[in-house]
Amino acid sequence: GDLLADQEWSDRYVALLQRRLGDVYRQVTAALDAAGIPFVPADGGIFVLCDFRSDLTAQTPAAEAALWRRFLEKGHVNLTPGAACRIQEPGFMRLCFAAEPTATVLAGIERLAALRSS
Repeated sequence: GDLLADQEWSDRYVALLQRRLGDVYRQVTAALDAAGIPFVPADGGIFVLCDFRSDLTAQTPAAEAALWRRFLEKGHVNLTPGAACRIQEPGFMRLCFAAEPTATVLAGIERLAALRSS
């Protein structure tokens, strides 16, 4: 039979995915809190919007791009710059926590914290 036509199975599967995403979200936001990285709380989804405005050398898109490059080149952490998400205010970056294993995401947060303090 068609799995998508099986409403009971589909409902159980979606509920399981929501629980798993919620668990990962709680781990990621706890790690961000521990690292002192501000973020915008989310009601759902697969990413967290981190607030790196205080890390910018200037409140400009160029400074955001430079910070993004620093995170990528020195920390090997690839966030999505806010400018790519149509966020007008520089300094916000999207951290997708569902595309990589949770341990990898948590390690990336540790590397971001180390870069921010250096």
